[in-house]
Amino acid sequence: PESTGLPQGSDERKGWAGAPEGLMMSLVLQMQNLPSLSLSSLALLWSEFVKELRFHWESSTPLPRTPPVSHIDLQHCLVHQKIQLISFCLLRKIALSSSPQKGQ
Repeated sequence: PESTGLPQGSDERKGWAGAPEGLMMSLVLQMQNLPSLSLSSLALLWSEFVKELRFHWESSTPLPRTPPVSHIDLQHCLVHQKIQLISFCLLRKIALSSSPQKGQ
């Protein structure tokens, strides 16, 4: 489990959701490299993140540091759930494009 600085079982921790190491962790690490955490720098980071997702979708390449999943883990934060969903759809797209079409 990810560390929030709160003790395990803390009432303040209830209802918090995080993300496992992987793509989300790399996004957080990139945020730490920003000179200042202004709204414009976060917008730039998000824009680059979305460009990267678009690149992987259009080139039909799996997302890095995102293991294949058969279901969305609802115990993680909403952003990570969305990344899992995009990854799942992308892998499905890749599988469908590589399988022979029926009737051809």
